[in-house]
This record gives sequence, structure tokens and C-alpha cells, in this order.
Amino acid sequence: MALVLLLALCGGLALGPRIVRGYLALQWTRHLAARNESAPRVLDARPAGRWAARAVDGLCPLPQAWEAARLALDFARKLRPKDAAAARAVVTPVREALERAESSWIGAYGLGTLREEAWQVENTLLIDTEAGVQP
Repeated sequence: MALVLLLALCGGLALGPRIVRGYLALQWTRHLAARNESAPRVLDARPAGRWAARAVDGLCPLPQAWEAARLALDFARKLRPKDAAAARAVVTPVREALERAESSWIGAYGLGTLREEAWQVENTLLIDTEAGVQP
């Protein structure tokens, strides 16, 4: 019984900081997505994508990773009509984080559909940016 408690304590100490950092990143994603919706500049949008990617990296098997990715994708969709480059700055790091999560040993349960969605959104934004057309 003591060995089980010791292993549980060591596991908590090892995973605790990662989960706390991931939850902090989720909170920043929520804040930035809500705050920057009216100002879609690349410099304002880029931190939202970075924090969402950190949340996905830190909270991979937990549902909060899905929430962070969903917030970022929804934010990018709102930015797309105003500034495709800003929306792409949000989507690219999230897509990369979803790919890392999907290839990890723990797996990314439920994140595969979000990765596909992020890939489609990013490709649409890339086409919009290259064509110089704002939707």
C-alpha cells in the first residue's frame, strides 16, 4: 500500500506542473479570444494561437485541450472576414500542436477531427492570403 501511495505521489509531482501550465494557457486563450475579437491584427491574434497550442500540449488527454483548440478555431473563423493573415496566425500553431498531440504515445482522443478542421481552415486562409482576396 505504501508503494502505491508513493507511486501516486510521484506521478502527481511529475504531472502537476504540466497540467497547471496547460490550464494557465487555456485561461489565456479564453481571455485573448474574447478580448481581441474586435481588433484582428496579426500581432494581437498570434498570442491567442500560441497560448492555445500550449494548452493542447499541456492538457493533451484532457477535455480542456479540446476546448482550447475549439476556442482558437472559432476565433480564427471570426477573424477571417477581417484579416486572413491574423486568422492564419491563430490556426497554424494550433494545428501543429494537434499534430504533435496526435502522434504522442498517449494519443489524442477526440482531437483528430479538430486537427482535420484546423488543416482545412489553414488551407482556406492560405489560399485567401495568396490570392489577396478577403472573403
